[in-house]
Amino acid sequence: MRFFLPNSLCAVAASLLLSISAAWSQSAYFYEVSDPAGIIDQSQIYTIGDTVRSQLAPLNSGSLRFAEWRLDASPVRDANGSAAHQFSFSLSGESTAVAHYLESSLDSDADNLPDWWEMRYIGNLGLSGSDDPDTDTLSLLAEYQLGYLPQVAEEVRHGGTSSVASNVLTYFDSSASYKVTFESIPADLVATTESIILPGEAVTSPTIAQEQNGYRFTGWLTQPTGWMTEGIRQADPTGRALFDLEFTPSSSTIVQAKYVLETLDSDSDGLPDWWELHYGGGLGATGDMDADGDGFTLSEEYQLGYHPLVAETVNSGGLSHAGSAVLAYSDPIQSISIDFSSNPEGLITQQTTSLVVGDTVSAPTAPQAVNNYRFVGWYQDGTRQADAAGRALFDLSLLPTSSADYVARYLDKAEDSDADGLPDWWELHYLGVLTYSATDDPDTDGLDLALEYQSGYSPLVADQVLHGGVSGIVSQALTVNLAPYRLFIVSVATNNPIYGSVSGTGSYQNGETVTVSATAAQGYAFTNWSGDVPPGSETATSFSFTATGSVNLTANFVPVWQLEVSVSHAERGSVSGAGNYLDDSQVSITASAVPGYVFDQWSGDASGSSNPLTILMNKDLSISANFTSDLSDPDQDGLTNYQEIITYGTNPDLYDTSGDGLSDGAVVFIGFDPNTDYSAISNLITSQLIDGRVGSKIIEISDGQAEIKMTLEHTDDINDWSDATASEKTFEIQVPDGTRFYRFKMTE
Repeated sequence: MRFFLPNSLCAVAASLLLSISAAWSQSAYFYEVSDPAGIIDQSQIYTIGDTVRSQLAPLNSGSLRFAEWRLDASPVRDANGSAAHQFSFSLSGESTAVAHYLESSLDSDADNLPDWWEMRYIGNLGLSGSDDPDTDTLSLLAEYQLGYLPQVAEEVRHGGTSSVASNVLTYFDSSASYKVTFESIPADLVATTESIILPGEAVTSPTIAQEQNGYRFTGWLTQPTGWMTEGIRQADPTGRALFDLEFTPSSSTIVQAKYVLETLDSDSDGLPDWWELHYGGGLGATGDMDADGDGFTLSEEYQLGYHPLVAETVNSGGLSHAGSAVLAYSDPIQSISIDFSSNPEGLITQQTTSLVVGDTVSAPTAPQAVNNYRFVGWYQDGTRQADAAGRALFDLSLLPTSSADYVARYLDKAEDSDADGLPDWWELHYLGVLTYSATDDPDTDGLDLALEYQSGYSPLVADQVLHGGVSGIVSQALTVNLAPYRLFIVSVATNNPIYGSVSGTGSYQNGETVTVSATAAQGYAFTNWSGDVPPGSETATSFSFTATGSVNLTANFVPVWQLEVSVSHAERGSVSGAGNYLDDSQVSITASAVPGYVFDQWSGDASGSSNPLTILMNKDLSISANFTSDLSDPDQDGLTNYQEIITYGTNPDLYDTSGDGLSDGAVVFIGFDPNTDYSAISNLITSQLIDGRVGSKIIEISDGQAEIKMTLEHTDDINDWSDATASEKTFEIQVPDGTRFYRFKMTE
């Protein structure tokens, strides 16, 4: 069950609810925010132990570029080491994920590599443009300019398919790649595009309009190629249709942007169909419903422009305006003014922004082509704005210190004022001047400017053309047999990316050696491979094989749980079995008491008195063994084992430890040490010790005579004594002056 709160109140609401109700003890918040703020801002409550999936971080936001996710301050990386755009993890408590963004033009270490690119693909700014971390002979600067991954070694081979002065040639191998098609419903509202990708590659939706020609965007639908039914709606965690879509297809896929007429209300509930479909995915709601329980009906949410699935809170105070025109106020003393316009006028929306020094501002979107005009570049008070390579910037993110005018300059696409066969807009956009001729080669790659322009290449990046391949020049249909050059796809994945990482994914030629490895994350252990595993390699953390076909492998990891054992009193005994164990392991623990004590029961994460005890390891456990005094008396001497071993130090297996004929218990009863031999005086106390009682004889002295009364008693069990019939005897003796001692002697 998920709960949603307005983002600005989430932290306060979470702390209040946790203090009010113990029921929240099994739940925790997951916060998703961005740095700088405003790109991502969401919080949700999940049950502890849930697998939580983050938002798909937008790669671009104005002039900002995505750098990395940090979960509780730790970077989140995929198997190749790149920053993950989206990730999953098991929630163990309150967590915060921050999506970090950097300015597209920021290069703080001046190595011609944008900071966002270094952070996203390398994770730090410690390398320079000339470094080659994947040892593929391509420097980081070349990898960046060519759009390659800096952690994956590229290998350039002879062969392939090329075209010269021909129409675009696309080759699609359905056994080793996927085709992704973007289109719209109705057709032609979005330009249809097709991309050919390898398994594991991510696809990003094109930028589209939310409204056009009387239609409104309702959401993206995805479906595998060949489906005859409507596709699956793509929505964010609140249920609202995603506008920017990024996903990794598992087959050839058709992605449709669904639009409906802006005025259509097919169920006559006062809510336009496009609005209901965009937020809820269906038309089952009515205008008087309150889906998010915030006191606003759906009709009111629509009229006020609110999100119908996120509860709004209205607080007293603030500013409001009604029925007035937009009022812009700029304090000339404390603020500066930034103007954006185009030349010729009207090709972009003119914009004036008032801000305080230290604020950032982004230029409005400047289209590359408008009617017959082509974008040349942005000019600040006449100064051209270019990137590190010298090409005019499309996106501007500014930190102005004074008022300024920025003009997006356009030229007619056919204008060639120096008649060199190169359109002026192209020369100014890439080179900034018109002084070059068509035969010049500023990047010294062997391709002159005329050929760079005709081929659609950048004249500032050296291109390398390799021999081989197939070319067609103004030809008819061309059939190419690429079977000898087919690459086999090795896909290596994990059963859970949180548990560990793998290496070896890639494309391999027939006969090439492939090495795959599995590395467990801290707190987890590798168990085995599944999928197309070579026999005998199921449990090897790393193994190699020869590529003879496409392979899918999954490395399986499981959590490792810690078992802690202890005893209630260290002097009473010990317990075995502590250690780290794989998830779902059966573990036996045994409690061993020292002499004088016995095991009593378990406490902590176990109970009962079974010993040994078998437990199931499905979480970290802490178990304590409790011991108690041994109250048994196997030698029947009247002392427990605890008394004999711990208190008196006598032998628990001997009735008479000292051998004086007196039981250990009897000696203790009269207050003597049972380890001492009392044979010499045992005759004096035998009559009293046998029955264990004091006062079996009574001596009375009166008138100089001693009268001794004695009673004979008998017993069958040495415990219950009774008088024998006519057993009382009385003796009288004369007591002379002075001291005299008497005793009774037993005779046969």
